[in-house]
Amino acid sequence: MTAYRFCRTDDMSRLVEAHNHCWLPHHPGEPPLTLPGFKGLVRERNLWCSSCLIAYEGEEPVGFLFGCKRQKETLLHRFAVQPDHLRRGHGRHLLTSISSKLAILGPPRLVVEAPEEAASGLGLLRACDFNQEETLTDWRRDDTVQADETPEHPGTLFIPVTAGELQANRLLDDGSSAPAWERAAPSLLALGDRLQGEALVVEERLAAAILYIGPSGGEAGRILRLQGGEGADPQGHLDRLLARLLRRHPGGWIFPRALPGEPSVESLRRRGFAPAARFLRMAATARPA
Repeated sequence: MTAYRFCRTDDMSRLVEAHNHCWLPHHPGEPPLTLPGFKGLVRERNLWCSSCLIAYEGEEPVGFLFGCKRQKETLLHRFAVQPDHLRRGHGRHLLTSISSKLAILGPPRLVVEAPEEAASGLGLLRACDFNQEETLTDWRRDDTVQADETPEHPGTLFIPVTAGELQANRLLDDGSSAPAWERAAPSLLALGDRLQGEALVVEERLAAAILYIGPSGGEAGRILRLQGGEGADPQGHLDRLLARLLRRHPGGWIFPRALPGEPSVESLRRRGFAPAARFLRMAATARPA
């Protein structure tokens, strides 16, 4: 007999256990999720325990779903069924359960950023009335690409900047085409001191800004926002900021899950970044069971 349980804050350890039991067999190269790592998702990605489910058969967790909730939508961050329990309807039940709950409590919009190669997961999403909205692409630059050594123009002014300061100067607006969840304004603001930033100042205004987590311990750095402001030559400002970052912090870099039309994509291409993994943003409207 299978039991499906929505969780509470005191179920964090159970959610970590369910994740590792059900997710890692499908992704053997990944490290196990830890309780501190789970709490990081709560803090930085707006994961809500009340939007998470575990499927049990007896004492064994056989499926789970992690939901991250914001004002306008819920991201289904991860869901999986333990390999020995596939093809029994658990995945569909997890999706329909969260949909039924959010049809009542809201927000009614559900989104998933699914790897393009995850054929079975995408098939399940489509069967549950999710439709593709966007294709998101990771842009990567490995540490063998030479940085541009062209010196900066004399008089160019760069200043440190935080996500909060960019928000105050209206440079953190997500616009009509929402970026990937990791790079949306609430995620950036939640990162606090983990996030570094720099802005290019032109005529006493912030002309462009970049927010990033630098390379560390062999891990590639992550550029989470590369944004231009108003005024002349916005593309040129983005190029100069990105070139400066790559000169000062050599190593591998990734710009995760970019939308095709983002202005930063052209700058990434010119600085040696290449398209890598792709994700499909799937969306549905919650509805009662």
